[in-house]
Amino acid sequence: MPIVEPYAISEPFSTAGKINMNYQIAPFTYLRRDTGVRAVLKATRLMAIPQSASTVTGASPSYKDGIPSKYEFRYNINPDETAGTLAGFEARFNQSDIFRSASEICSIFLVPQIIPNLGSTIPRLSTPMIYPPGSTPPTSYANTASWWSNFLLTGDNVREAPYGDIYARLTTKSNTYTVHYKVQTLKKVPSTAAAQWVEGKDQVLGEIRGSSTVERYIDLGNPSLPDFATDASASAEDYYKIHTIGSTTFAP
Repeated sequence: MPIVEPYAISEPFSTAGKINMNYQIAPFTYLRRDTGVRAVLKATRLMAIPQSASTVTGASPSYKDGIPSKYEFRYNINPDETAGTLAGFEARFNQSDIFRSASEICSIFLVPQIIPNLGSTIPRLSTPMIYPPGSTPPTSYANTASWWSNFLLTGDNVREAPYGDIYARLTTKSNTYTVHYKVQTLKKVPSTAAAQWVEGKDQVLGEIRGSSTVERYIDLGNPSLPDFATDASASAEDYYKIHTIGSTTFAP
């Protein structure tokens, strides 16, 4: 029996499975396509520790005491497009600009949002789980920078951790596309100009509609593939190949 080797799950230079940060559809800006970015933010939490957490002692152990605290320091990420994290995305798009690298997520503030329905108790303290004083999240994207001035106990590594989680899930250059097509077979009649379609005289012999999902990738086994790290003139665009994942024909 012939053996067919399936293509690799993760193709080199492929971004399949990642979310494109440039979700705005131009010129149809009234269509919102930010569901994927919201899903990435939903799966990540950030931590912020205020100065007030170091002054609580005695019956309410604090961060400074080195034992579990009754305080919650983690936050959801607010994805709202007007006052939350996506407001930073929208500001970029409103300037007719796009993201060129996934690392540019580090230039966007992650706006915190209180976690709803926190656990009523924690086993060791048997007290309600609450946020420390002064932990009310910012009311707008613009206020996020000043909000952090009250959370100076938060280490740089802790502030950077959410970006590390998010970065691997984002891209600015999708490699997988679904192409919708409508193709017609046309026939010119001798009485009309060869470079002109005349409705009612020229004939449509056939038509097909459907869609195909395709993925572009680079074959690392290609012997002519240059070393992109040393060849500044080489472009990956010249070496892309197309893999058809699936096709569907519309036949009502």
